[in-house]
Amino acid sequence: MRAGYVARRFVLSVFTLLLITVAVYTAIRLAPGAPTTDDETAPAVGHPAPAQADVSIPIGYARWIASVARLDLGASTTVQPGRSVASMIGEALPFTVTLGCLSFVLTLGLAVPLGVLGAWPGHSMFSRASGWLLYALYALPAFWIALALQNVMAGELRWLPAIGAGPMGGVRTGAGGLIERAPYWILPTLSVSVGSLAFVIRFCRTSLREATHREYTVAARARGASTARVLWTHALANSAVPLISLIGLMLPGIVSGSVLVETIFALPGVGRLFLIAAARRDFSVVMAVSLLTACATLAANLLADLLNHLADPRMRPADGTGGTGGPDARGTAP
Repeated sequence: MRAGYVARRFVLSVFTLLLITVAVYTAIRLAPGAPTTDDETAPAVGHPAPAQADVSIPIGYARWIASVARLDLGASTTVQPGRSVASMIGEALPFTVTLGCLSFVLTLGLAVPLGVLGAWPGHSMFSRASGWLLYALYALPAFWIALALQNVMAGELRWLPAIGAGPMGGVRTGAGGLIERAPYWILPTLSVSVGSLAFVIRFCRTSLREATHREYTVAARARGASTARVLWTHALANSAVPLISLIGLMLPGIVSGSVLVETIFALPGVGRLFLIAAARRDFSVVMAVSLLTACATLAANLLADLLNHLADPRMRPADGTGGTGGPDARGTAP
């Protein structure tokens, strides 16, 4: 992989980030309504008046981007008036990252084996039944799943806590604290994972089925390789490129969080913070969370693109022009 390609992708990502922040800033400035606080008798301070509303959108955006360049995200105006936005996000981010990592590990840990099983030859009945089940799960919105799990598992059966992140706000350390907090994360993790799990299983199954008809898998079977070896070694290895791209799309969720799930289970994460800030027109918080989410998305896409270039020889430069390999370039064959 050439440094020039990495530099071009990085510059393009920075340009895209600027466009995203311009769009979000403009939407916030043009949105109707006024900032509100919990105490309706106390006026909202700071944004959007007078720091933003009294200047034009280009000038206001230039001032905001200059503050960000100085690593100053501003102070909250309505959610927690006067408090640093950076400290608010720093307090909320561990909850969102915990939820995102748990759902990410659960999704991949179940999706790949179940995707391989769904692509296994001779399991037509299982494939059809799992296909209908995956369609049903993928069609269900996360908030409906969260409410159903909360009502049944926490309300009717009382097996798990309904809300919260555990004792002491979920920040206790040590093995005992982790075990004590674990039940509080089960329902939120399942709520976030179900929809993505259905999509990733179907994606893996489709990719593996296509791979089993390629020349290298046919040759592997002709050499006497077992079905398990063909699927786990040959087909799965050559399906790495689309799987890496899919993982790249999932990674931003670890940082951005799930707004509705965090709200339903009262998890003080970044998603819930964004929802409250948007409802109260807290300019600084909305812009900071939008910036964080955009950076996470672009960074994940850039990482996935770079990993694809490492995993797929056809995407690597073949000469000094920086182009891809010629017509004879081939994927990695077992």
